[in-house]
Amino acid sequence: MPLLPPDIRENCRVAGPEVRLTVTIGDGQTGVVSIYLDGTLITRVPGGVGQLLLGTSITLAGRELHVRTLVSDVMSLTNRMSVSYVLSGLSAPCVTGHTGNVDNDGDQLTFRAYFRFV
Repeated sequence: MPLLPPDIRENCRVAGPEVRLTVTIGDGQTGVVSIYLDGTLITRVPGGVGQLLLGTSITLAGRELHVRTLVSDVMSLTNRMSVSYVLSGLSAPCVTGHTGNVDNDGDQLTFRAYFRFV
């Protein structure tokens, strides 16, 4: 059984006019990205997310973004998985990521990241 990756929890200082999120699923794998703001689903998309506009710093301050990515192992050459997150439009970009491995081709892992806007 694969080791579940720990949740990511980050505080991100808002400052710019527009806050955007990019989520990249790496290592040749595929998946589904679900994005929640304060527990409400705002989008669910297959593959990654590129420069999704989340809102302005003023509207995001004090709120929490939750990104849940279900990654499926479709690459027969490796069972390694990765997800990277970039939040831009902040006082400094918030960049972080996950890695994980599954035991068998076709297995899945769920990666969770929480970003608190302060």
